[in-house]
Amino acid sequence: SGGINDSLCWVEVSVYPLSDAAGEEEDTISAPGLDLTRQMAVRQALAGARRFDPRGEGRWRTAVRFAEPRFHGNSFELALVIADRMARGREFLARGRVIATGCSSAWQSGRVERVDGCGPKCALILSQAADGDRILLPQAWTGELPPDFRAALRSKGASVACIDRIGMP
Repeated sequence: SGGINDSLCWVEVSVYPLSDAAGEEEDTISAPGLDLTRQMAVRQALAGARRFDPRGEGRWRTAVRFAEPRFHGNSFELALVIADRMARGREFLARGRVIATGCSSAWQSGRVERVDGCGPKCALILSQAADGDRILLPQAWTGELPPDFRAALRSKGASVACIDRIGMP
């Protein structure tokens, strides 16, 4: 949300090969501890992003865990999709953490869209960033980033990229 009570929250994605072909992709994704609405949002984001990846669908049983099960908004989606791609070996691992915010109305095309709260989210990220962290932000934020934001992250040993698409399939 970008509000005063915002905090960084981890997401963990574990994948296991399916022995048999799956029915619906969303049926292979579980997110214990989340309410039904949030579980559906997680399933839809991952299923959509896997449609973008020719080796993503119908191959994995997936478990998703969040540090904090009660959150609102959709700014978690980019972090979730990147964690899933990393778990499936489709994204390079960072030396530290991957800190990401962004959403999409069309993950199946790989598109990353803006979320609200650029200023407060950047301040939070800057205060929490550490050596080896990879920061991923929506390309739409490029002109809104605080002055010296990139330089301050670099001085902490973190890297930042503003992206409009997730990795190529």
